Amino acid sequence: MVSQHTNNRRLLFAWLIVVAGSLLMSLLIVSAPLAVASDHNLVAATIYRAFGNLCHQLPERSFFIAGHQFAVCARCTGLDVGFTFAILLYPLMRPIRTAVVVKWSAFGGRFGFLHNARHCRIELATLARFSTTSGASDLADGYSI
Repeated sequence: MVSQHTNNRRLLFAWLIVVAGSLLMSLLIVSAPLAVASDHNLVAATIYRAFGNLCHQLPERSFFIAGHQFAVCARCTGLDVGFTFAILLYPLMRPIRTAVVVKWSAFGGRFGFLHNARHCRIELATLARFSTTSGASDLADGYSI
């Protein structure tokens, strides 16, 4: 039988691995345009190519830094940032339901302050990812890190 202390240490270790991986992904998204700006074209091309398998990378739907496009579009950036925040806050939060995202989207569309723009895409994608990631905490009910 595995003690509760050992089980908590395993959960903490798993959480730290996921946090590190998520932070790395977020860092790579912003690193690609910075690498191009600092003339590290091979590094940038490798990052863009890797993320190109996950995202359409359309310039009109992407953020730019230092005059160069992020490695993914605004929606994918929002999904990644939302996941990262949710994982970082996981030990402290209670589940946020998907209904929050649906209500935010409906309210914003109805009153005209959310439209088909980059900021709208990143806000809704971040809320959606945050909601689904925090909902996963139901699976680990009773465990704490």
